[in-house]
Amino acid sequence: PAPRHKCFLICRFTLPDPSTTSSSNNLFNKISKKIAEKVTEKYNCRALEHATNDEIGRTEDLVAKSNEIAFHLPLSLENRSRVTIGLYKNNKCIFSYLLEIDDDSNNEVVGCESGQICFKGYFVNRNYFTNLFQAGFSLSDPLPEFCHFSKSASGKVGISENIYQLVLPLEESSSQQKLFNYPLMEMYAFTKNMGFYTATERTTESTLTLPTSAATIAHISQSLSKSKTSLSVVYNELFVGVCDDLVDFVRRLGGVMVLYEATDFMTGFEIWRGDLISGSNIKVATRSSHILVTIQSQSNPPEVVMGTIDTTALTPNENGITPVPVKMFSPHQAVGTIQLNISVKPRQAAGHDLSGIKFFTPQVMGEVGMDWLNSKLEKQADDFADLEKLAGFYASPPPLDFNVETNKREFIAPFRPSTSKSTPLLRCIPINTHSHTLVVEKFGAENEAQCFHAITTGVPADHFLSFGNGGLYRLLNQRSNLLRQLHAGASKFTTRFITPHTNRGEYASCLHRRALERQLFELTHAINLRKMHILPMFISQLVTVFVGDLASVSKVKKHINHWINHGYIVCMEGLLSTLGKELGMIEDCFGMILEMHRVGVYFELLCGNGADQPGGTNVTGSQCMEGIKVDWQSDGGILVSVYLNQQYYSYYNFLHNRKILVKPILFQVGVDIQQWGSNVVQTVKSSNMGKKIEKDTTQNSDPEMLNRVNKFSFHVLNKQCHLLFPGDVSASIVPQIDPLGPLNPIHVHSICTPLFQLLDKGQMSDKQKVEVTVFHYATQISQQCGAGSIIFCKSGKDRTGMQVTYRQSLLMEDRNFEEMNALRGIMRLHGTRIYICEKNVGQPKYAFNSIQLQFMPDVLRPPTAAIAGVLKGGAVFRGEGMIES
Repeated sequence: PAPRHKCFLICRFTLPDPSTTSSSNNLFNKISKKIAEKVTEKYNCRALEHATNDEIGRTEDLVAKSNEIAFHLPLSLENRSRVTIGLYKNNKCIFSYLLEIDDDSNNEVVGCESGQICFKGYFVNRNYFTNLFQAGFSLSDPLPEFCHFSKSASGKVGISENIYQLVLPLEESSSQQKLFNYPLMEMYAFTKNMGFYTATERTTESTLTLPTSAATIAHISQSLSKSKTSLSVVYNELFVGVCDDLVDFVRRLGGVMVLYEATDFMTGFEIWRGDLISGSNIKVATRSSHILVTIQSQSNPPEVVMGTIDTTALTPNENGITPVPVKMFSPHQAVGTIQLNISVKPRQAAGHDLSGIKFFTPQVMGEVGMDWLNSKLEKQADDFADLEKLAGFYASPPPLDFNVETNKREFIAPFRPSTSKSTPLLRCIPINTHSHTLVVEKFGAENEAQCFHAITTGVPADHFLSFGNGGLYRLLNQRSNLLRQLHAGASKFTTRFITPHTNRGEYASCLHRRALERQLFELTHAINLRKMHILPMFISQLVTVFVGDLASVSKVKKHINHWINHGYIVCMEGLLSTLGKELGMIEDCFGMILEMHRVGVYFELLCGNGADQPGGTNVTGSQCMEGIKVDWQSDGGILVSVYLNQQYYSYYNFLHNRKILVKPILFQVGVDIQQWGSNVVQTVKSSNMGKKIEKDTTQNSDPEMLNRVNKFSFHVLNKQCHLLFPGDVSASIVPQIDPLGPLNPIHVHSICTPLFQLLDKGQMSDKQKVEVTVFHYATQISQQCGAGSIIFCKSGKDRTGMQVTYRQSLLMEDRNFEEMNALRGIMRLHGTRIYICEKNVGQPKYAFNSIQLQFMPDVLRPPTAAIAGVLKGGAVFRGEGMIES
């Protein structure tokens, strides 16, 4: 008997027109017969080759065309059903589904009477159907078996008129967690310009992150191994024998002996002070030419006697000891002579010298003191040895344990959850990296598909070293300031041997310079260590977006010559605030971008297995890539070799023996309450009231950082437009512009004018206003340049999910604001992004609360049903546990 409400599951198979060839018609009939037979037999329902308006209800636009098969399966709302279906287009498998109908009688949106359809599905086993189709689809082959899902208690689904959706239900039990390793998929259907469209949203875990990170850290490890003893600092280790006469001499003067190291008119530092014990040895390490022996009396004012030892003139006897008579003088007269027995052992402090690699920051060796230097070189060696061990772990990771929930995983894998930011083992793997795609197609139309593709990820920043002293950009600026100070203070002194007693002012200058040189040494090591942690993440993200763009045939054909001749732009959209730790994350990302522009990063396509190449790493789980290798070029640039299998490599023959320069840029806009707070703090700090604010309140706030980042990226993008679309009168002078300098309207390409006007206005307008429009113009210009797209926030899930759904909703641009907001709400509540949150933190909720929403732009606000709660997931009130916020 006919149910009270009927819901039709509509599956379309687009094939060549059956009337063109008999073989196509035969294939058409085979597929029709096979699927109709299996589906109707298993589910006891009818399959129709053509549908009528009466059967479809208000979805008359879904009537099958002459070259399509449409199966309409009447399903009772009182029962839940599952159907496995493969979808084909132009003789190729597009995707395959396990479809589940959620027949909740209380769910009012299910049913054709309202012109709305709601059903759920999951993307699985694409290769099976592809191979099945190519093999001729034998009638004896059984249909494949797929994963099954339990019913999901998702509640009511709010869908506005003429918008349809396909969503994915997932259970919270650990047994279902392995499903996260497959792509998440959702389909929307909507009307536009009197036509019927589908928008297929697909979020896929990147399989390239681990092998790319492994290849990068492996090459860094090789460089560290080669440079292990390349830094050589020669010094002398002196042993001064303490005899009875020396003890008596010091006691007679009633003082204490202090040794200084000194070089003529250059330096003077205390290296030893203490009590003398007869028969013992005083051990000192020095690179200086002289040792000053001083005895300071306890009188007030103290009297000082001093003598000098020329370490370059020591001649040891057969026992290796040099008897040295040291004449001691007070400021007015000779006091006497002490006899010292000194033995000298030449030593060499060995460390890593990375100055031969352009990417790394060269170490400047000053007069830091040998004992201090040896301790720091030992610490440096431990840090680098830890990285070399890490390279070994990444090269041979343990097998995945699928019984561990994804948000609790702390083992080496392509997916790194956002909860593992501080996990040392995973510090070089990018956080939560996924490939996100939305394809909009019109039924019955050819070549009208629109595609939005972006890589979503957590910010490439060094969470392991944290951000107490700032990020890479700030550290590099601090180093430049230190070098300027040292250069300005480099001059000879007026006193030959500098001590606090010979020239107190110059001795203080020596101590200050030594403190700067020690700070420079530690800062340089911190910078290089930070680079080593961030580079594998950054390269992984760039490779992921590049390979994703290679999969777009139309994009490659349109822009390949631009990439080869003028470089490949990767436009990054950051949604971090300039306050606290997130300011450090921006500084890490922007600092790495500047470094990549300084040295140059290049991609090349090769054929074969990367693991067969020295330093190469094998890639598994990718349909096109077989390996990857990272290397330093002779000019100091970074070369990333992408190894494709023969089939894909043959297709991209126009890229053979070509290197593509990668140009990453970052447009950064703070979109939450933290950015508002940062702007308020800066406003108060700049006013008279700011004098009353304690230093700790504002030291990690820098709203001007957004202007610096966006202006640099605008300059790069503007220059790219001049290269790709010449004709502007200013093209000849654009390359001479300082990328970090001020904006000049004379040099702005016409394509970039709207973005320039927005950025130029932003320098003078109220900083508390969030200009999300920056992203809109930046991505429009980037798309015209054939750029790749990366979207990130701190974790790549909450703010990133809002920006992704906003960007993809723009493909449906003919709708009004209310309809667009409704569509974005559907995408955020039932789409793939909310499951990325569950994958990372264990709950399908965005980590916002109702207060935070008030400070977010309207287009980036999620539905209240999808937010975590009042305080970090409402844990205080609901007892559901903490959600990272």
